[in-house]
Parts: sequence; C-alpha cells; structure tokens
Amino acid sequence: MGNVQTIYVVDDDRHVLTSLSALLEAHDFEVCAFESAERFLATVDSESVGCVIADLQMPVMDGQQLQRQLLTVSPALAVIVVTGYADVPTTVELMNRGAVTVIEKPYQVVELITAVTIATAKSSESHARIHRRQGIRDRLATLTEEEREIAQGMIAGTPIKALARKLRLSMRTVDRRRRSILSKMQADSVGELGFLCSKISLETTAGSDIRVDDPRPPLFQRMHSQPDSITPEATPPSRKGQAAD
Repeated sequence: MGNVQTIYVVDDDRHVLTSLSALLEAHDFEVCAFESAERFLATVDSESVGCVIADLQMPVMDGQQLQRQLLTVSPALAVIVVTGYADVPTTVELMNRGAVTVIEKPYQVVELITAVTIATAKSSESHARIHRRQGIRDRLATLTEEEREIAQGMIAGTPIKALARKLRLSMRTVDRRRRSILSKMQADSVGELGFLCSKISLETTAGSDIRVDDPRPPLFQRMHSQPDSITPEATPPSRKGQAAD
C-alpha cells in the first residue's frame, strides 16, 4: 500500500471500528478499518508505513498473533494493542515484541492520540532504517568473493601486510581490492565500513555468513560505544577521515 502514513484499525466489533475511525479522522489521520486480522494482512506489505490499532481479543487471529505476523509481513508498521483486560504475561510479550503500548478499555482520547502520534513517528523511523540496511545489503552484493575476504579482514582491523600474507596476495592486489571495497560500499574509511557492516552480515558466494563480533569489529568497537537498536541509528564516522590500513 505504499509508504503513506495510515492508521489501520482492526477490531471484530463494528461499533468500535466506526467510532474509533471517526475519532481518528477527526484528528486528521488517514484511517482504514478491518473487521478481521486476516483481511487486514491481505492489504499490507513490506512497504506499508503507519500504525495498527488492534483489539487483543478477536476470533481466528487475535491481536497478539497479528503482531507476530506483522514482524515478518510488514516490519515497519507500529502496533498499538487495545483490550478490555490484559494479563501481565501477555502485556510483557506484546511490549517485548515491539508494541508501542497496550491500552486498556475504556481508554482516554488523549492517551490514544498520543500513542498514535508516537507510533507513526516510530514507523517512519523503522521504514527509513529498513531501507538504509537494504541499501547496505545491495552494495555488499556487488562485492566479489575475493573482496569479501579482504572486507572481513579490514573490519577486523587486520593490516594490509598481514592480509596479503594470509591470502597469499601481493600488497598491491590487496590495496587495489581494499580501495574497490570502499568505493563500492560508498565508505571513505575502514571505520565507516565497520559502521555499515555492524548492522548486517557479509554473505559469501558460498552462502556462509561472516558476522562482526560484539556485533561490531574491534576497530569499530574503539570508535563507537553505542550498539545498534530500534532507536535512531548512531552517526557514522566522519567521511572526511583518511582510510586506515
């Protein structure tokens, strides 16, 4: 459904759908209402952006099951769960899986609108982050298997001489591949390369994964103290610096 911010209301109670949709539209939100989680899932995709307000207790697929599905089907959508009663274990699981909040009925208008505003902002950030990471994966896909071997050593902080000796290559060949890697990855330094690769794995053409530790390589660990999370990403190393061995 594109990346237009939409509020998706999912509830098997038609009265709730009508009243909640009217409330959200009165606050200038674009709303789509669905009487079942199944019908809702049939309309969204990986590019969908916005907020889902789902009732916890629904037949066939409830709000908790819907949230699990969305983690795969439409990961950028933020979820708000509303319920007449939520036990502690259920609430904890919902929050651990990324729900913005769990709101008990009857809810206050201010509470709901505030949660929706937070959720839409979170969805926009998630959508942008997903696309940034996909961009990194796309650039990684342009590396040859030989360049991936060099990249692994670079982000581990291995000097050119040691890489050349380990891979039985001339230093000139290692340096040439190293420069090609930085160019293809659009990174101006090894530190920036480490920043990019700390978020995903390097997959060799043989299908194995090369993951950075901690999950950051030693060089990256010295430069950054904050790990990647669902919050806005850290600022990468300055692109003005010189590429290090």
